[in-house]
This record gives sequence, C-alpha cells and structure tokens, in this order.
Amino acid sequence: MKCKFIQIFPHFGQNLEHNKIFYLRVKELAKKHSCTPAQLALAWILHQRDDMVPIPGTTKIKNLDENIGAVRVKLT
Repeated sequence: MKCKFIQIFPHFGQNLEHNKIFYLRVKELAKKHSCTPAQLALAWILHQRDDMVPIPGTTKIKNLDENIGAVRVKLT
C-alpha cells in the first residue's frame, strides 16, 4: 500500500527514491554542521547573496526557534 502522501501527491512518487537519497545526504551534512536539515537549507539561502531572504512559514514556536537557529550555521 502506498503512503498517504503519495496518494495525495502522486507526482512525487516517481522521484521518491531519488529524493530520499538527496535528503539523507542533506541530513548527514546538517549533522556535520551541528544543525537540522531545515536550518542547513535556510542557512544555504542566507549565504547566497545579501539580498536573498528565506521566508519560512510555521505555526509552532518550536519550529520558529529552529528556523532562527539557521543564522548561527556557518557555511564556507
């Protein structure tokens, strides 16, 4: 049986295995930088140019705190 996400968004199913591999790489890189994958993604955007600003949405304070932590991630 397919997961509910794939039932709702079937176009993601054809790339699911590729996306899993990509996510695992991001997760490993985030661990190396002592941050979460979400923080790494936001930090990457912040480090692109001075005029680029990510606008993450959340409804939970816990996630907001995690997102704010992206400014402490140092990328080279």
